[in-house]
Amino acid sequence: MAQQKPAGRPRKDGSTRPATERLIDAFMELLAEKPLSELTVSTVCRRAGVNRNSFYYHYSDLMDLAEDAIESILDPRVPQMLLTMGTANDAVTDAITADPHWQRRFAKMRALLGPHSTKELTELVRSHVIGFWCDIFRITPEHLNDSERLVLRYVSAGMLDVIGHLEDYSHLGDIRDLLGHAPIVRQGVTAAITALDSARNRQDARNCKPQ
Repeated sequence: MAQQKPAGRPRKDGSTRPATERLIDAFMELLAEKPLSELTVSTVCRRAGVNRNSFYYHYSDLMDLAEDAIESILDPRVPQMLLTMGTANDAVTDAITADPHWQRRFAKMRALLGPHSTKELTELVRSHVIGFWCDIFRITPEHLNDSERLVLRYVSAGMLDVIGHLEDYSHLGDIRDLLGHAPIVRQGVTAAITALDSARNRQDARNCKPQ
């Protein structure tokens, strides 16, 4: 996550676009071209047209930049869509996937999960997805017990792996075809919803308990 810095620092890179935006864009462009392990702060700065001092003013390292990229790219509607795959709420998926803005962000999300990613990076994305799922059910990840957390990690890992490697399954259809019509996906969605609902009901019961 981008570090909180005092406002008003002068920029010396000759651009009106914030340095963080250009760094995120450069990071995503490079991640689509080569593995994360081959990226360096210097290569990202050169692509962004930002000096290293500016980079370290905002970020401690590339993973700090990556987390900021995830937060700026991951549309909350993506986790919502994943929780409706193969259910009666296909209208949600239709509305989301028809949005050009979502399609651009989804393409960037695929880069975060694709063959150039790392285990650490995909884990960051998965944590954010689970966090959004918890938000939908008005709980926090801390409200999950071990069993519920295991279910959400298992289900989200499978879904995100498919998203990151869509090109391997392109002959089978688009994202909705892949995730929305396989029995195992429907079972996973049901298990995830059940786990989240269980955690919410338990938390609601605690909140209603007399002090």
